[in-house]
Amino acid sequence: TTPADCRRQRQMCIRDSAGTVGVWVDNRDGIHHTFTIEGLDVDLEIPALKAKRVDFEAPAGTYDVICTVPGHESMTATLSVGG
Repeated sequence: TTPADCRRQRQMCIRDSAGTVGVWVDNRDGIHHTFTIEGLDVDLEIPALKAKRVDFEAPAGTYDVICTVPGHESMTATLSVGG
């Protein structure tokens, strides 16, 4: 996934190298959200108007990031992890 692909799909793209991946998630909304990657067992809840960091192990590949709050099905991102 390239940055241009993400703009066309209206998605946020995150790129990192394989191994330990660290991501800061800044929730600027007045309600909580999640940063969830089911295939990697990542499920971070971010309170309203707060930021949190999550660190996890990820092999090379592409992963879907979702918000699991009901009604937030359109809140998605793509995580691309290099080799």
